[in-house]
Amino acid sequence: MDGLILTSGSTAVISAIVLQFLKNRNWVTFLGKEPQFQNANLIVSILIAGLTSIGITYGYNSTTGDATIVLSTHQLWRAGLQWVAQHAAYKTAIVPTELLAGILNQLKAQAK
Repeated sequence: MDGLILTSGSTAVISAIVLQFLKNRNWVTFLGKEPQFQNANLIVSILIAGLTSIGITYGYNSTTGDATIVLSTHQLWRAGLQWVAQHAAYKTAIVPTELLAGILNQLKAQAK
């Protein structure tokens, strides 16, 4: 379980940074900081959490030629934990930095 927490934390921070990077790019037209992008941002963050946490188990029986792919509820739980960790990383690491940068830009603009 300890490995799960460490992995979720590190990939959550990286995922939040990547998502914020994409929101700050003009060429990514479906993401942004404005309110009209809120739903798209949420969907993309959930997809990122799923992709970074869900492990798909598969097996192949060479005798019978049967292949199986399994996605368990435990893996869905891990995806949920990953999204929560990702959102917490965003709120604690990225939002304060962006807010401070915005305040500094406003102060510089007023000083001119």
